[in-house]
Amino acid sequence: MKRGKEHGYYHSKINRRKALTGFCFSLPVIFGIIVLFCVPMVQSLRMAFSNVSVEREAGLVFYPNGWGNFLYAFTEHESFTRDLWDSFWNMVTTVPVILFMSFFCAMLINQKFPGRAVVRVIFFLPIIYASSAMMSVDAGDVMQQAMQNAGYKSIEASQGFLQSFQMAEYIRQFGLPQWFVDFLTSVVDKVYEIISLSGVQILIMLAALQSISPSLYEAAHVEGAGGWEKFWLITLPMASSSLLLCLIYSIIDSFVAYNNPIVVLTQELMGNMRYGYSAAMSWVYFLMVSVILGLVAFLGSKLVFTYDKQR
Repeated sequence: MKRGKEHGYYHSKINRRKALTGFCFSLPVIFGIIVLFCVPMVQSLRMAFSNVSVEREAGLVFYPNGWGNFLYAFTEHESFTRDLWDSFWNMVTTVPVILFMSFFCAMLINQKFPGRAVVRVIFFLPIIYASSAMMSVDAGDVMQQAMQNAGYKSIEASQGFLQSFQMAEYIRQFGLPQWFVDFLTSVVDKVYEIISLSGVQILIMLAALQSISPSLYEAAHVEGAGGWEKFWLITLPMASSSLLLCLIYSIIDSFVAYNNPIVVLTQELMGNMRYGYSAAMSWVYFLMVSVILGLVAFLGSKLVFTYDKQR
């Protein structure tokens, strides 16, 4: 009995030492979250409910304004509400296509065929292209700028016009509803954006597919299951957690990529020096994204396959 108590004390001492070591390694992260995240958030929340002015001697001076800054953002600002809706609609129309494309591409490059390594590198290129250096190069397209200066139409605008107009006219001949036609044309116009935003999701889905045990497919094959049954009963459930991760990542990425509200609140902050209005707009944008992510995470967790649910 005494030996058992000594053994338990020894293990508890080791566990305390491990916990202390983990806490020490986590201190820089905790310090960064408090100083670089929590403090600015509290400061911005204070600004959102105040009129802020800069005085030479006192610095930033806060005058309580209640909900005035939020009312200005929704009732008086000319484009903030519209930009919020546009960013939300862009997420709704883009994220499902990104998920479908990433899952489909991951299924393709997970197959065994000659040159598979080269194909995987090609699908990884959107991640490299999406880097800040490549985006700055793309934003300063010298050839396109020269053509615009010469009087030619923008290449992107010309392609978008042809893609949207011709495809819309062709689809309307089948009697499809207008909302479906608008959805398809918007997806076609965003092919470049969708491809550039799908690199990380393809890698995540490829890792999820490769983590599925081949014995599950072998057992299903012995039972007489075909490819369709294997997909719905094995592949999709086992990869559902990674699909939820890709969904959350894609939602965040879409709000970052289409950042008209961010441009508006930055203009209010840097251009017009309206700190209170900018802080109120940033909190509205933050809460909108947080609510969407919370709903997606809550509903998605109900559909994700886990071994605990099967017991």
